Amino acid sequence: MKKICMSMVLVFVSVFAFAQAQPRAVLSKTDIDNFVKHYAAISEAMSSLSSLNMDLEGKNETDIKTAIAKARSMNIPADLSAKLAKFGLGNNAFEKCIVVSFGIMAVFMEEMFAGFMGLAGTDQSADDGTAEFKKTIAAMKTSIHANDYNLISSRKEELIALMQN
Repeated sequence: MKKICMSMVLVFVSVFAFAQAQPRAVLSKTDIDNFVKHYAAISEAMSSLSSLNMDLEGKNETDIKTAIAKARSMNIPADLSAKLAKFGLGNNAFEKCIVVSFGIMAVFMEEMFAGFMGLAGTDQSADDGTAEFKKTIAAMKTSIHANDYNLISSRKEELIALMQN
């Protein structure tokens, strides 16, 4: 009996050691409402942060996840934090802005990809870049809590329109 229990413990420890923790959820419906309402001012405030360079082109899944995690936990100047908090996004407003921005980018890319695949048909070969594109989208999606991603997706038309202006 002890051997069975010990084996079970080792299996559970191994599974938990290799399982990746899902990013924490940070968004509420009110956060999305406030982001939409104050988008122009948020965008202007965020533009003052020159150290945020998030070029994800050509990066693999691990690099994308690392870049998003780094951006989410980035220490920002107190004045920027105060500006963003004024828009009703709370004391982690910067992280929320990052999550919404990457979330809507993933939603947009996923929609664009689905549209392309619909036009091109389903007989695309694996070497045409579709596998890499899918991996990029998946890396972005898994860098955001599923509940946050669902909130963003539910407002995709509105958020994509904001980002395109």
